[in-house]
Amino acid sequence: MEQKITTYGIFSWFGYELPLYERLKLINEAGFDSVMLWWGDEMSGTDGVKTAHPALARSFGLKVANVHAPYFGINDIWSENSEGAREENLLRQCLEDCADCEVPVMVTHITDSPVPPPFSACGLERIERLISRAGQLGVKLALENVQCPEYLDRVMQEVCPDGSTPRGLGFCYDSGHDFAVSHSNLLIDRYASLLCALHLHDNDGSGDSHLLPHEGAVDWRRLGEKITACGYTGPITLESCAPWHEGISEQGRETPQHYLARALAAAKSII
Repeated sequence: MEQKITTYGIFSWFGYELPLYERLKLINEAGFDSVMLWWGDEMSGTDGVKTAHPALARSFGLKVANVHAPYFGINDIWSENSEGAREENLLRQCLEDCADCEVPVMVTHITDSPVPPPFSACGLERIERLISRAGQLGVKLALENVQCPEYLDRVMQEVCPDGSTPRGLGFCYDSGHDFAVSHSNLLIDRYASLLCALHLHDNDGSGDSHLLPHEGAVDWRRLGEKITACGYTGPITLESCAPWHEGISEQGRETPQHYLARALAAAKSII
């Protein structure tokens, strides 16, 4: 009998400059069951150290579906220099922290620009070592599709040459990235067996605008069917955020409560 997904989550940053504890409280009060957390240190001055965030989320009744590793220097992973080694060490420490905090999945990019450095043997070796360490720790390292899906394809081919899957390897499907790059949502089929995290958001195909589902051009009925066909039973997790660019005043925006109510309704409409 087909298992129905009944849990829903959202990224802890959903477009409002509020303290983390207040955002988590609002996410819970809106009716979400889980949350995705950012695993960087940029907001430690206001939100405290990231390793305290999973416990804080759980104190509000939220399951931590996954965390998103920092990616600002991820292109260095492909370079034969000290920056590449430093990036590997950063991601390894993030994995160690996830294990200590009982976070099951860490999402990472493997590129961060339309024209990343050339694919390299040293970069592949670093990623393989990270996947191996994730498996040892009991954490999934979920590789996310971004601007250059050919890098993801190459890594998957190299890491799983005979179809076998390392214990620490997973796939994070990002609907917005897929649609902005391909104007379709076909990539989810390719790595369905590895799917362990979702970043669901919409756009019109012209850029990565992180709209709520049904506010852009993604075919959500079809994508929902694909997610179900994968056998995925984790939370339907949104990575949408309310518009917050310069020129939008706080007075002219909807309240975070109203936005989260719309977000939950959109998530429930998918599956």
